[in-house]
Amino acid sequence: MNNTRKETIHIIGIGGIGMSAIAEILHNSNYKVQGSDTQSNDNVDRLQKLGIEIYIGHNANNIRSDILAEIMKDKYVIAVSGSSGKTTTTAMIASIFDHSGIDATVIVGGILNSYRNNSKLGRSDIFLTEADESDGTMLKIPANIAVIMSVNDDHIDHYGTFDNLKNAFSQFVNRADFAILPDFVGINCDAGIRLIEDYAHHPNKIQATLAAARLITKGKVTGIIEPLRFARIRNFFGEFVQVFMMFDYVILTPVHPLEDEPIPGCGIDDIQKALVSNGFSNVEIMNNALLISHFINDSTNSAWTLHVFINFCLH
Repeated sequence: MNNTRKETIHIIGIGGIGMSAIAEILHNSNYKVQGSDTQSNDNVDRLQKLGIEIYIGHNANNIRSDILAEIMKDKYVIAVSGSSGKTTTTAMIASIFDHSGIDATVIVGGILNSYRNNSKLGRSDIFLTEADESDGTMLKIPANIAVIMSVNDDHIDHYGTFDNLKNAFSQFVNRADFAILPDFVGINCDAGIRLIEDYAHHPNKIQATLAAARLITKGKVTGIIEPLRFARIRNFFGEFVQVFMMFDYVILTPVHPLEDEPIPGCGIDDIQKALVSNGFSNVEIMNNALLISHFINDSTNSAWTLHVFINFCLH
């Protein structure tokens, strides 16, 4: 991509975690960037402060992967994919580069504290990116090094079958020069309150995070559940109920749907009823962050055992 041109690029769905990163990279590469999205959010606010004009009210289309592949031309690409752990692993590699003096371009599916956003335009030819498998984006990324964290039966609505999903990962790996299959246990933390935020929208991911939490504490583990899609609850209702029962306590927050309409029998009240009917009574619905904050504070002050609180986003 020739960054000496002053082309105007309009990005639909610019407020998304991936699209906002692409928008900032293009903006920092001297392109005139504008965009639209269905609603404002922190990503939109951040881009607007950079001088990017954004319109609210348009529908999003899937053009992210084409733009991403275009700006990766002539770069040495490290792509991190897998059903879970992508964002964490990409952030860790970015941190390794930063501390090693390697000025890589980075796009990650979360806001990094060190960057205060989800992207960084580097001066080297290294391009580190999170490769989304949910819609096949990873197959359009020209990866020199492919990193796969894990593979489970998520996003079957896009692939049709689990075998198709596994075949897609095989294609992703086979086109790379190197494939890294990591085995990561964790890093020790100082004593105190542990609050873990995880984009674990699949029951298997929640169970894996819970298992890791059990390894670092002898105290209680509380799951704070933030559902964003009624369809996600419907598709995995029974599995969610079973995995929530593995916690010592569960906090449910109201569903904040991104796109889908409410589905009867798939609200947080229904989850609570299902948990209680299965003999799990340590569940509570909390409508705002202040209540949750007070709950965490009261819980940690009332016992000497260490508590781990895990905030899950069911996208």
